[in-house]
Amino acid sequence: MAPSRHGRPAGVRGWRLRRNPLRRRSYLVEAWLLLAAWILAVVAAVGTGAWTALAVERHIDALRAERHPVSAVLV
Repeated sequence: MAPSRHGRPAGVRGWRLRRNPLRRRSYLVEAWLLLAAWILAVVAAVGTGAWTALAVERHIDALRAERHPVSAVLV
């Protein structure tokens, strides 16, 4: 196979996941831990964003409830 612009053979998907006698078990554990950490970070960021949006909405609703409409008359 001819190498692609990335330096690895073209058309080979998952080339790092192939069986390799030089690959250590710790590499696989590290990859799974890194994936879990990224997923946890994304879930935490989305949860924090949603919680913050709800808190802001509640605060704005409270401010809106404090105000009362006033009619003005131009003289």
